[in-house]
Amino acid sequence: MSAIATTHEGSFRPVAPAPAEHDVLDAGALLPEESTIEAPEVAAVPEIPSPIVARPRPARADELLRRCASLAARARVDAITDLEATSLHELRAVLAEIHVAVESGEAPPRAPLPCLAAAALEDLRHQLDQQREDPSAARALDEIDRVLSLLEGIRAAAE
Repeated sequence: MSAIATTHEGSFRPVAPAPAEHDVLDAGALLPEESTIEAPEVAAVPEIPSPIVARPRPARADELLRRCASLAARARVDAITDLEATSLHELRAVLAEIHVAVESGEAPPRAPLPCLAAAALEDLRHQLDQQREDPSAARALDEIDRVLSLLEGIRAAAE
């Protein structure tokens, strides 16, 4: 079988395949120049079924704070062009759920999540602060401030 190579003039010329550098040995064949060493045979390994490991579902607070951080980052980008974007509305709903979860005394979130969510909310707060005259931005700022104070309380309790 031959391949066809194209030159810059557009003409075609056949190209022979390169010769193999090494010959492939069959299982159990003698290696060249080593008459006493045999190529290893493939050992039959019994198939061991892997156990199914069930991961515990993350705490509701962890899920809420992950979602909060994600939505805050997206809302920050959306706030540059459109304060009525759905990400800001979704974030408001998540902020309300965080408030309810903290008030009800659910299991506290894992240590880095309040910090990550707070950092994302601070970035969004800075962006919205520049657009404070818009009623939607002002309402979001109030909600963000309330949740930031809750997150500060969670971080202080974890330390």
